[in-house]
Amino acid sequence: MIDRGRKARMALAIVAAIAVGFVAANIIVHGIEYVIAADIHPTIIDPTKVSNNAPYIRSTPDDPDITPKIAPHTEITPGSNAPGLNAPSSADAARPDTPSANAPSVNRPPATKILGEYSTEFSSGPKSRNLNIKLAAQAIDNTIVMPGETFSYNDTVGPTNKENGYQRAQIFVRGTKSYGYGGGVCQVSSTLYNAVDEAGLKVVERHNHSLPVSYVPKGKDAATSYGSIDFQFTNTLSYPVEINASVSDNSILVQIVSS
Repeated sequence: MIDRGRKARMALAIVAAIAVGFVAANIIVHGIEYVIAADIHPTIIDPTKVSNNAPYIRSTPDDPDITPKIAPHTEITPGSNAPGLNAPSSADAARPDTPSANAPSVNRPPATKILGEYSTEFSSGPKSRNLNIKLAAQAIDNTIVMPGETFSYNDTVGPTNKENGYQRAQIFVRGTKSYGYGGGVCQVSSTLYNAVDEAGLKVVERHNHSLPVSYVPKGKDAATSYGSIDFQFTNTLSYPVEINASVSDNSILVQIVSS
């Protein structure tokens, strides 16, 4: 038999366990182990009715009857899967700023955005010149320039000769008008230059024609000749850019877009 004093001390221990928020715990009083059940909640304890066979006794104000309940003996160790232990809260699981261990670090460009564009017009003839414009525009279209990379118009378009499908059209040679293969491709390089200038990229090489041209304002042209003078620019951004060039009717449009 447990004397009334021991019962009182045991009841006070149980009340103390509840008061500090124990969810599941073992209480030892005078060598006897009592288990606080995992579903316990603050209750009114009648210390005169505590016995060895009832590790805790619950009585609510609405129900003065005392109902003994013996909790199962459960051992909880660090790293166990006991309900409510070692599990991230729903707030932590849904937190968007929690970095992933495998998340790559990259410089992301803005969603496909036009950084610069320029358009020029040309007449319906001669057809040889118009063909040359279309071939050069196709050569630079969809070209991607990586960060820090320098784009060369001559290297991209290649020789503007008969073998590559170019035809004879008007060209400028040292301040005089003449005819040669690839006449008209400088309109493509000049249109590209103005798009690059609008995009704010660094122009590395550019040359004016020896005579004025009609398709861009004075000083806004970019003369090229394979193996001689070139138009070059460097992508100074932290992400790739793409050159888009299209010819429709009697105009050419060049765009510099984020890639």
